[in-house]
Amino acid sequence: MKLYLKYFQIHLHSQMQYKVSFLLTIIGQFILSFSAFLEIYFMMTRFHTVNAFTFEEVLLCFAIVMLAFALAECFVRGFDGFSSILGMVNLIVF
Repeated sequence: MKLYLKYFQIHLHSQMQYKVSFLLTIIGQFILSFSAFLEIYFMMTRFHTVNAFTFEEVLLCFAIVMLAFALAECFVRGFDGFSSILGMVNLIVF
């Protein structure tokens, strides 16, 4: 757990190093999520139901998926390449 917290701290410091880039990333993520919401809205105004699901039910599923994705991106982003980073550090040190 200490390694995770250290990696999270390093990631947060690296993101805050370039504040404009951080702000643009937040704006881009908002636009991406909002455009996906608009797609659902326009689809539901055209068809009213999708396989007997109403707009509210589809929107609830969409919100749950987007929340899970946002939490995963926030807390564990980059761990898929973490082992390769450690391998590169190991090569440099030795």
